[in-house]
Amino acid sequence: MAVDQRLKDEYPEFTITYAKRPKFTISAGMAAFARLVNVEIRVDRFLNKFKFFSIKRNSTVYLRKLTGIAVEAAVLLCVVWLFCTLMLYVSLVLWRLYAQTHMGQQYLQIFPQRAELINEIFGYQAYYLAGDATLTAFVICIGVGAVGRFLHINRCLFHSRGLIGKIFFWGLGLTGLVAYYLYMEYGFSSWEAIAVVAAVPTLCLFSNCYEYADRLLPELGDGVRLALPYVKKLKDNIIAALR
Repeated sequence: MAVDQRLKDEYPEFTITYAKRPKFTISAGMAAFARLVNVEIRVDRFLNKFKFFSIKRNSTVYLRKLTGIAVEAAVLLCVVWLFCTLMLYVSLVLWRLYAQTHMGQQYLQIFPQRAELINEIFGYQAYYLAGDATLTAFVICIGVGAVGRFLHINRCLFHSRGLIGKIFFWGLGLTGLVAYYLYMEYGFSSWEAIAVVAAVPTLCLFSNCYEYADRLLPELGDGVRLALPYVKKLKDNIIAALR
């Protein structure tokens, strides 16, 4: 530090700047991991080896992007499905162990309806229920995300919020939709309990589904701007044909 001060005194125009050490955050770590395992980029590089996909056309570029996102979404669905299946199996083991304890026996006597609902949920195969919940969550989330993308809602109410805001504002609402669909499909006696099952895949998928919708679909303004040249060309052709 003394050497730095002496240099500043002798050469006033000479300044020394120290690069700040980047702080590691959870979001930065997740972004680095996403770049490391970016399936879309890997698929795009693979497809670029074929002559058909290497042609620089709007249709082929979009097809490459669509293929990459589809493969990435398939990998994500498999990971979430396995995670949900594991959670259901662990929950089933813990519930059976709890039911054998003295406190568990009292719970079964005091809250028989809740215990019956829990047994009703665990009556299904864990991998089947987890797979159905994962697919349902993906379809609903990407559908809502596509509508929000087209109507400029994502720009105003999704991307402007932080992680906690997205979970409370969007994640919980989407969880309710997924839980209500599973409740109607399976005919459970209550949809609140199945909401716990629906929350895991929904909260794991909704952010990625909105990202997929943003990468694949244009907003309403962009769609109108892209369509204007074709509408103008069609109008000119009609006028020329009527002359």
